[in-house]
Amino acid sequence: MHRWLLFAALLTAVFAFASAGRGRRTLSWLGTLLTAGLVVASLYWRTPAPQPATDPLTSSQRTGIPERPVGSVPQRTGDTRFTTSAACRECHQKQYDSWHATYHRTMTQVATPATVIPELNAPAQLTARGRTTRIERRGDAFWVKMADPDWELEQRNRGIALASITSPPTVERKIVMTTGSHHLQAYWIGGRDGGLRQVPWEFHIGQERWLPVEDVFLRPPQAQRMFSHWNSKCIQCHSVHGNPGWDPRSGQFRTEVAELGIACESCHGSGEAHVREQRAESSTTVTSILNPQRQPAHISARICGQCHATFQPRDAEQFHLHGFNHRAGDPLEASRELATFDHPARQAMEEQGMAVYWGDRACRVGGAEYLGLLETACYQAEQLSCLSCHSMHNSDPDTQLGKNMQGNQACLQCHQGFAESIEEHTHHPAQSSGSQCYNCHMPHTSYALLTAMRSHRIDSPNVTSSLEHGRPNACNLCHIDKTLQWSAEHLHDWYQQPELTFTTDQREAAASLLWLLTGDAMQRALAAWHLGWSPAIAASGDDWQASFLALLLDDPYPAVRFVAYQSLRQLPGLSDFEFDYLAPQAGRIKARQQLLQRLRTRTPGSTGPYAAPLLLNATGQPLQATIDRLLKRRDDRPVDIPE
Repeated sequence: MHRWLLFAALLTAVFAFASAGRGRRTLSWLGTLLTAGLVVASLYWRTPAPQPATDPLTSSQRTGIPERPVGSVPQRTGDTRFTTSAACRECHQKQYDSWHATYHRTMTQVATPATVIPELNAPAQLTARGRTTRIERRGDAFWVKMADPDWELEQRNRGIALASITSPPTVERKIVMTTGSHHLQAYWIGGRDGGLRQVPWEFHIGQERWLPVEDVFLRPPQAQRMFSHWNSKCIQCHSVHGNPGWDPRSGQFRTEVAELGIACESCHGSGEAHVREQRAESSTTVTSILNPQRQPAHISARICGQCHATFQPRDAEQFHLHGFNHRAGDPLEASRELATFDHPARQAMEEQGMAVYWGDRACRVGGAEYLGLLETACYQAEQLSCLSCHSMHNSDPDTQLGKNMQGNQACLQCHQGFAESIEEHTHHPAQSSGSQCYNCHMPHTSYALLTAMRSHRIDSPNVTSSLEHGRPNACNLCHIDKTLQWSAEHLHDWYQQPELTFTTDQREAAASLLWLLTGDAMQRALAAWHLGWSPAIAASGDDWQASFLALLLDDPYPAVRFVAYQSLRQLPGLSDFEFDYLAPQAGRIKARQQLLQRLRTRTPGSTGPYAAPLLLNATGQPLQATIDRLLKRRDDRPVDIPE
């Protein structure tokens, strides 16, 4: 702009001299002076003030050059092999309706008043880790004002500690897309690379509150901030036939999908040929569509394994350019590096601190059930698949367990020999939780979404894995008041499992309390969850857990604090206990002290005199010296569960 003004000044001066003999000299000189004045004024007003050495602004903000265009909702793919669920609806209304009621369908949606779950009648002003985020509704649109995620990521990649930056540049952008609608909902805004960046807060649907993204996951408290990118990662599972569309020449993503969310063609394969055949009323055999229910067990399981596994693209460069060239039912290994127990991909992840498996080959990661299934003898014998128990079209959307699969029938459909001898097999009353097959063979030893989840490595209870690999066993997750030795003796007597050797603590202290006091973050989270689990409370009483859960209210891992608080509220007289797991440490300690004082003054329960494994004296007060000794042994090695 300055060059153009200077040019105008020179042009006016020339015009003035050329006009001198024609009576316009005075006017021309006035024009010259006016233009020169504009040049000087422009230089004065447009020259930026000197910036301090720590100035956080980008060069584009200092110079006024516009940022690159930001991303938006992915476009509909031009791949003509794919139609959409709307086309399937023409002939399959019943199946369409049952799928439409699932959380798979609402996994990814355009952000509208119908899809954004929090009402946002007033703006949400949210602060965490030195950053304030404002989320609000404007008419039928949702907007966020937040620290610029692209800029912050650039600084981190340059080695700058984000905590040292107190005033990062901010952006105000429209929320264009949502992910999730069952437990948590995440939100996405456009990024400068044409992709989508996550808003740093998620909405917890059950708690009806906002949570910082980092504090939703079980990950080390000192871990770096998260800057999730939908187009390069989430697209793999949260859309149909997603193509990131990375263009290395422009440095932009031009992302396409066949459909947002998990829809018909995710599981049945591309449907255009099938639709065309049906509309033509062809008499030829239809081979262009796949029905998972009619496939061999290993093929139908693969279809779920497309998403319910931990993996990396086999060729990351080609994936970012074109997406997966994969059809439902094809071998997953052709396009993905599955993090199976023996695969180098898993080993590489664990070297980076991501705990995918227990040492006994059971998967730790909730949502990666396919990896657990691969380790199951029934699957390896080609007798079991996901659809043996689950159904997309004939189930409650909450668990997606098929009709009549909520109880033992899921197992008895193959293991009929136990149908008439349940008590003989389980050594528990037939109608008790101890005779529910999945409580013993699929215990909650995986973690995701701020809760414990059932293992899908179906196996038999054993204490050896607890001793050698730290994986909690099913017996002690229900009998939370019993020791490891107690469980091992019963398993030896009932099922002839080998006799084991134990330390003094393993003989004398309840296993659940050893995991809670000395375990790593994963063990502490699982122990905390089970201390509030209704079958465990029914088996072990409900008037002794609170003082131990109180210890976790100041756990270094926010997720552990959250789980402990939820279990506390399940105990008698504590449903009204208020605690913010994200409060500053001083506030958390104060809340814990108030809880302990409340416990000291309440009337003792009816369970006493208390058993020694509970680390309580006869009046229900903690054996503090023993507890303090065990706390000093807490395993503080970093734990990161890659949900």
